Amino acid sequence: MLTECIKLKPATPIYRQIILQIEEMIKKGEIKPGSRIPSTFDFARQFNIANQTAQNALKELTDRGILKRIPQKGTFVSESLSSGTIAMFSERNPFSEQDMVFSRLFCASAFNYADKNGWNLELYFPHNKESLFKTVSDLEKDINDNKIRAVFGLHTDTLTEWFKKNCTVPYILFKETETASTMEYFTYEGLKYLRGLGYSRIVLISPGSNRNYETEAKRGIDKKYETEAKRGIEKAKNEISGKCDIKLWLTEGCTSGSARTLIHDKLSRKTVMPEAFLVLDDVIASGVIFALQEKNIRIPEQIAILTLSVKGVELLSPVPLTRMEYNPDELAQKSFDQLFDKLNGRKLSHPQKYYPTLIVGKSCGEGLASKMSKTNNINGN
Repeated sequence: MLTECIKLKPATPIYRQIILQIEEMIKKGEIKPGSRIPSTFDFARQFNIANQTAQNALKELTDRGILKRIPQKGTFVSESLSSGTIAMFSERNPFSEQDMVFSRLFCASAFNYADKNGWNLELYFPHNKESLFKTVSDLEKDINDNKIRAVFGLHTDTLTEWFKKNCTVPYILFKETETASTMEYFTYEGLKYLRGLGYSRIVLISPGSNRNYETEAKRGIDKKYETEAKRGIEKAKNEISGKCDIKLWLTEGCTSGSARTLIHDKLSRKTVMPEAFLVLDDVIASGVIFALQEKNIRIPEQIAILTLSVKGVELLSPVPLTRMEYNPDELAQKSFDQLFDKLNGRKLSHPQKYYPTLIVGKSCGEGLASKMSKTNNINGN
């Protein structure tokens, strides 16, 4: 019997000894994949320990994917232990949606980092919204066939509950690996930066929810942008000194075309000209810059731009852009380290806050001896 092979020592916590010895027996081949493990009650009775102690040991081994619990049958050594494959799942396909630049770069970084750590990464991305159900079914089948050791969820906005109820291998969801709200942080720091340069009429441009969006996931992401942007504005208002007029403009979705339309619409009205734009997405920033050039509005002489951007993606601009840049390589490493910790039984570290890096260019008027006066009325351009 398995329990007869496990020798407990008084100096180490009992549940930890059980975990280590079961792992060692599996590595040596003394316990084969598919072997049935004694129940929590049997463990507790044979070791004369509390049920909770036995439960803690078996639960950790199950959470790590070493053991697999099958309802009404029992607990078994997982047959997926021999698999070297991690599934990356997303309900949106970064390779078929133009605006998902960061996600494409994140995938490339994840492939490299997984390979460096001895893992094969298999993608489970739907070809379109109609094929999402099939993609989930394919993933579930491969998990049940012991082809998948663990799952990394990239975009899982509408399927979080599915993971909680149906995923029987260890998993990590990308949205749960970040404790810092990137959009809120960028909004807050960006407003402080622009105010520090003397700008007082600032417009924040954020993706807004588009009712015509094809999927609930897309609407959810853009709603998150909008909510975090508003939190960042309120936080900055409480700390910025002096009078500052901050407005929020929302695009119809996250595309350069929607941003271009927004700028033409807003700046065609008889209104006070903003002094600076703070743009929450690099795809939107490209549309903003294009629209400003079409209207012959000069950057930074007539309007400043500070944008969030992805490292490795260059935006066309008449001047070097000042931007807050986030690095897909760093985010992929931090995210997958969480999954590797879970698989290896290391204590999961609290996700470290990730902050984009300020890259100073010239689009906010940096380096100018004195800022040119901004035109107050659009008709004066």
